[in-house]
Amino acid sequence: MDVERTMDFILQTQAKTEAILQEMAAEQKGLAAEQKGLAAEQKKLAAQQAKTERQVNALAKLVQTGMKMLVQMEKRSTAREKRTDERIQALVDSQLRMDQRMDRFLAAFEKRWPNGGSRPARP
Repeated sequence: MDVERTMDFILQTQAKTEAILQEMAAEQKGLAAEQKGLAAEQKKLAAQQAKTERQVNALAKLVQTGMKMLVQMEKRSTAREKRTDERIQALVDSQLRMDQRMDRFLAAFEKRWPNGGSRPARP
């Protein structure tokens, strides 16, 4: 009887082991499928990352180009401001000269016609 018990024990153990192996095989298949899904997701993410990197690089180039353009615009603007300031100063100088001439003209006019121009003054 000990032999029968031992054989029953061995058969039960073998059946349990077989059931455990089947569960592990099923779980392994599930893990393999999940791994394939993760690999596909990883590939998709890598493509998205590459696209994002290209976009970031394009934006960086755009910013650099924009900054260069701003510097050039600033230089041109500064040059224009300088020319405008020079022209305004020339106009101011011209106006001052005109004011001086007008003052001399009016002074000469008043000497010649002191009472508003009705009759020349007699010396």
